[in-house]
Amino acid sequence: MQGRPVALESFRGHPLLVNFWGIWCLPCRAELPELERLAAECSGCLAVVGVTLGSGSASDIGAFAAAHAIRYPLLIGDARIMADYHVETIPFSILIDARGREVASWDVAISLKTVGSAVDALGDPRC
Repeated sequence: MQGRPVALESFRGHPLLVNFWGIWCLPCRAELPELERLAAECSGCLAVVGVTLGSGSASDIGAFAAAHAIRYPLLIGDARIMADYHVETIPFSILIDARGREVASWDVAISLKTVGSAVDALGDPRC
């Protein structure tokens, strides 16, 4: 959101949950508390990143994030990242393992329990 590109490879070394969402998407907004809990409770073993789509400017997204106490990193997505990750609908989340491989995805609002089970299945001793 600072106008610089971010490579998701920069998160390698531990599992990463990438959540594609929009501030206008009601199911996306409904899952925000679960994502915030994941980011807080699993901070030692799971990184959470939100990629906003069609949500306005960085200041619009920043204001929304502040109003909803979103503390995990937010990025602004575009058509290229949607194509790269095969995003057809939102919310859409992808779990990427520590080596950068996509290991699970969800095209519905996620929950702490669902993602927690998938992260546990990775067998990462930090989780």
